[in-house]
Amino acid sequence: MLHYILKRKFNREPGKDVKIVNVGDTPAILPALERGVVDAAMLTTPSRLVAKKMGFRELADFDDLGVQYPYVGISTLKVNVKKSPDVTLRLVRTLTDGIQIFKTNKERSFSVMKRYLRGASDEMLDETYGYFSARMPKLPYPSVEAIKIALDMMVDQFPQAGSVDPNEVVDLSFMRQVETGGAMK
Repeated sequence: MLHYILKRKFNREPGKDVKIVNVGDTPAILPALERGVVDAAMLTTPSRLVAKKMGFRELADFDDLGVQYPYVGISTLKVNVKKSPDVTLRLVRTLTDGIQIFKTNKERSFSVMKRYLRGASDEMLDETYGYFSARMPKLPYPSVEAIKIALDMMVDQFPQAGSVDPNEVVDLSFMRQVETGGAMK
């Protein structure tokens, strides 16, 4: 993702114009930034909010740059969908229901967030909730544009990715069924 953003949004060559250092998994990133091991870091929410509180400035928000990326999604093989379309439909309904609960029941969402973001202050939870509730679509349709970008990111390492039609990767039929089947009441 960083390579793509540097090339496409900032016209910089990764490794040449910008040195990239892998500091490890997500929990290691903020301490590396804090200790000066790196000058900048890709952080996810809520870590980016913690960094702001520590006095770091946000240089870019990938969402604000308009880069759609399937960083969260559910994937399976076409054969699984064909074999068990009822399971796929129930999964999509459950995901959609979860999003509706998240967007409409802040108290319940906070309760779940507290369980998984142990130690986060109410202020941090509120900012995290605000960030995601504003950006999360009401209906989780797969983004063909995000798939296109993901395939474009893979072309250097896997040239065959350039010939894949992103429309062939997504199946919108289950989301359409959920939307028209009354699951949104």
